[in-house]
Amino acid sequence: MGDVAEYISEVYSPQGCYLSIKLDLKAIAALQLEVTIDTIKESIVKTPRLKIKEKHIKVINSEKLHIEPYDTSRDKMYFVMQQLKAKLPHVMIKGIPSIVRAVISKKEKERNKHQLLIEGYGLRQVMLTSGIDFTETKTNHILETC
Repeated sequence: MGDVAEYISEVYSPQGCYLSIKLDLKAIAALQLEVTIDTIKESIVKTPRLKIKEKHIKVINSEKLHIEPYDTSRDKMYFVMQQLKAKLPHVMIKGIPSIVRAVISKKEKERNKHQLLIEGYGLRQVMLTSGIDFTETKTNHILETC
């Protein structure tokens, strides 16, 4: 989330408080991510350590959303806001969580063929990804082959 958010800011008013998140649509397009504001909302709700439910998130427009704290008691509200602000940039919005890095390169000998090199775990999820030829997939991790 931190790579595609232009900002994550805290807003305090007499009516309440929330985190305002504005997406960087140019960065999303440059990274060729197939995400929308609704898929990002789903990713935030599905992240269990945030404890955010769908009722806490309000979509403002195609690039902005507001997240209200899950605990609005006077004692804890500020700390919940700080905790959410610290954790939101680390929310995975697309991909396989156990993959650290991926590099796509062209094969030198074959035209229109590409090679995907991945660092991390999750051979099974990679093999199930559409567009991947699982018969050509290799790993150097002994436990992934079992």
